[in-house]
Amino acid sequence: MNITVTINQMYKSIPKGLQFQIPKFCILTGKNGSGKSHLLEAIANNSIAHISIDGKQITKIHHVGFNGLNPKVDEQCDRNTVIANVNQKWAEINGIITNYKQEKQRGQIYNDLSQYLRRFGQNPARDSVINQVMKESGRSFEEITEDDVLNNISFTDMTENQLFFSQCAMIFKLYHTRLIKNEFAEYSKTHPYKSFLPEGAKPPLDLNKELMDKFREAMMKVEN
Repeated sequence: MNITVTINQMYKSIPKGLQFQIPKFCILTGKNGSGKSHLLEAIANNSIAHISIDGKQITKIHHVGFNGLNPKVDEQCDRNTVIANVNQKWAEINGIITNYKQEKQRGQIYNDLSQYLRRFGQNPARDSVINQVMKESGRSFEEITEDDVLNNISFTDMTENQLFFSQCAMIFKLYHTRLIKNEFAEYSKTHPYKSFLPEGAKPPLDLNKELMDKFREAMMKVEN
C-alpha cells in the first residue's frame, strides 16, 4: 500500500509543493513547534492537500488533535455497545429501504438516490453510511441487508457520541500512565530516594520514627 501526500497550497508552516509517501502505519515525531500539528491539519484538509492510496484519491480523513485524545472518557466499548449502534443505524436505513421498495412497486422510479434520501431529512452521517455500505458490499440500495451494514459500516460513522475517539483517548491515557511508571521504575534502579536528600539529612521514614518516639516520650512525661 502506497500512501502519497501532496501539499497543494501553503498552510501555516507547511510549504506548498511538498510531496512524500508514508506507510500504512506511521508515527510522526518532532520537537515542540516543529510543525507536526500543522502537517496533520493540512493533510486532513482536502482543499490544501491531496491524499492518494495506490493512486486513488482519499477525501475522508479524520484528524483528532491532542485535546481530542484527552476528553472525559466515560464511554465503554464492548460488543453489545457496537451491536446496539449498528442496530440503530440499520433500523433507520431499513425504514427508508422499505418505503423505497413500496414506491418502486407502485411504479415510482428514482434515478438520484441522494435526492430520494433528502425526502427523509438532511442527514450527511446517514447518507455516508449508506454510500459506504453500498460501495463495500457491491449491492444496490434496495438490496442492502443488516449483515451488510454490520460488516461494512465505518466505525467512525457508527455512533454520534464519538465512541471510537473515546476509546483512542483511553488507550492514549493508559499508554502514558504505563510509560511514566516504567520510566520511574528504571530511574529508581540507579537513583534510590536517599540520593535526593540533602547531605546529612535523615530519610523521611527514619525522621518520622524519631519524631514519633519523641512524641511518645513527651506524653509519658506529662502522664507521670
